[in-house]
Amino acid sequence: MGFAALMMPVALASGVVMHRKIFREFFTFRPQKTTQRSALDLHNMTGVVALPFHFFFAFPGLVIFAGIYFPVSHTQLEPLHELHEKVEAQETGLPHDRTGVAAPLASVDAMVAEAQRRWAAQGMAGEVGFLALQHVGDTNGYVSIYRAGTDRIALVGNGIHFKASTGELLREDPAKSAVDGVNEFLTGLHLQHFRHWLLRWLYVLGGLAGCVCIATGFLFFVEKRKKQHARAGSQGARVVDALAVTTVTGMLIAALGILIANRLPPEALPAGWRPRGDLEQYAFWAAWVLAMAHAFWRSTPVAQCRMAPAWCEQSWAIAAMAVVAAVLNWVTTGDHLLKTLGAGYWPVAGGTCSSSPAPRWLWWPRASWGGAPGWCLPRASRRRPMRDALLLAAAMLAATAGMGWLALDVHWEQVRGADPLAPSTARLLHALGALGLAASLALCLTVDHASMASLVWVMALAAAALAVAFTLTWRPRWLGPLVVWRGLVRSVK
Repeated sequence: MGFAALMMPVALASGVVMHRKIFREFFTFRPQKTTQRSALDLHNMTGVVALPFHFFFAFPGLVIFAGIYFPVSHTQLEPLHELHEKVEAQETGLPHDRTGVAAPLASVDAMVAEAQRRWAAQGMAGEVGFLALQHVGDTNGYVSIYRAGTDRIALVGNGIHFKASTGELLREDPAKSAVDGVNEFLTGLHLQHFRHWLLRWLYVLGGLAGCVCIATGFLFFVEKRKKQHARAGSQGARVVDALAVTTVTGMLIAALGILIANRLPPEALPAGWRPRGDLEQYAFWAAWVLAMAHAFWRSTPVAQCRMAPAWCEQSWAIAAMAVVAAVLNWVTTGDHLLKTLGAGYWPVAGGTCSSSPAPRWLWWPRASWGGAPGWCLPRASRRRPMRDALLLAAAMLAATAGMGWLALDVHWEQVRGADPLAPSTARLLHALGALGLAASLALCLTVDHASMASLVWVMALAAAALAVAFTLTWRPRWLGPLVVWRGLVRSVK
C-alpha cells in the first residue's frame, strides 16, 4: 500500500509533464473517435480535473503513516518509549502510574458539559469526538475529553483532562504549533472525519474519476500496442488486458462477493466451520480468482485486435451481483429499502440505493440534512440546513458557469457555430470565468469554516469541469445561455 501511494504522486507528476496540451484540451472528450483516442481523452480529463483530489489523497497518506512504512519508532527508539511517556507526564502534569489506592468515579456527564462549555468559550463549540479514562478506579485516574473535528478538515483535538474521582480540571491542552496544525490538517484530509454531505459526495466523485482514470489508462495502453503485438505474434497485450479486467471489474466482483458471502451462511455457524470473517475473505479471493480466470479465458479477441468481451460480461455480472446482495440482505434480515429509510438506518439504505436500481433520489434527504429526511424535521431545524444547501447549490452553479466561460475560449465554435470569437470577447470570457470561480469560493466561505470551504470549492471545481466537458461532448448548445448577451448585441446591431 505504501509503495502504491508513493508511485501515485510520481504517476500524477509525470502525466502532467507528458500532457503537453493540458490546458487547451482541459474540457476535451471525443467518444466518436477511435477507442484509443477516446480512452486517452477520458484518461487525461479525469486525471487532470480531479488532480487535486488524487494528490491530496495519496500524499497525506504517505505523511501520516510514515512511522509505519519507516518504523524507526518501533526499532531504534523503542528503548526510549517508557522514558518519553514519563517526561511527557511531567510536562503535562497528568499521572503516569497508578497509586494503588481505590477511588470512585465522578460524573462523566458533568465533565463533558464542562468541556463543551470551554470549547464554546473559545469560539469552537462542538461535540465530543473521543473520551478516554486512564487508571480506572485509582486516585491517579483521569478523564481525557477531545473535541470532534466533524465540522472542519483538521482533526481538532482540543483535549481537556479532568481528575476522575472529583471532576477537577487538571489540564487544558495548549494551542497547536504550526507543525502540529499541518499534521492535523493532512490527517483529516486523508481520514475524512468531517460530516459535510456535499464534500463527501464530491469525494465519491473524485474516487470514481480516479477509477475511470486507471481503467482508461489500461485501455489506452492495450489499444496502442495490440496491433503491433498481433503482427509480431506476441501475447503481451492479451495478458495486460486480462490483468486490467481483473484489476478494474474483478475487484468490484470480489467486493460484492464479500457482501453476498456475509448473508449466505446461517447466523449460528455449525461446529467446525471457520469464523464468518474468514469465510468472507475466502469468498473475496475466490471471486477475484474466478474473475481473473474469466478475463484470461475471454482475452483471445485481443490478439485479433478486437475488444475483449470480458469487460462487458463482468460489468453485467457486477450489476447482477449488486441486486443479489441487496435482495439477500432483505430476505435474511428484513431490512428492505423502505424499512431502512423509514427507520433512519442510513448505512444500509445508502448501500441499497448505491448498489441497486432503486430510486436513488430517496437518499438525498439524508445527504442534505445529515439526519432524518427533511420533511420529518421541525420547521426551525430546517432553516439553517436549507439555507446552507441553497448556498452550496449556488456555489456549484457559479463554479459550473465559471468553468463554462473559461471553456468557451477554446470550444467557442461548438457552442456558437460560425459566430466568430473576437479577442475582446475572449478577454471578457476569461474575466467572467474568474468572477464565477471567485463567487463560488465566496459562497463556500459563507457556509463553512475556511479549511472546509476551500476543500469544498476545489472539489466543486473538479465536478464543474467534468459537467462542462461532458456537456461540450454531447450537448454543446446547452452552454449557449452563458453567452446569451452575444445574441442580444447582434440583434441590436
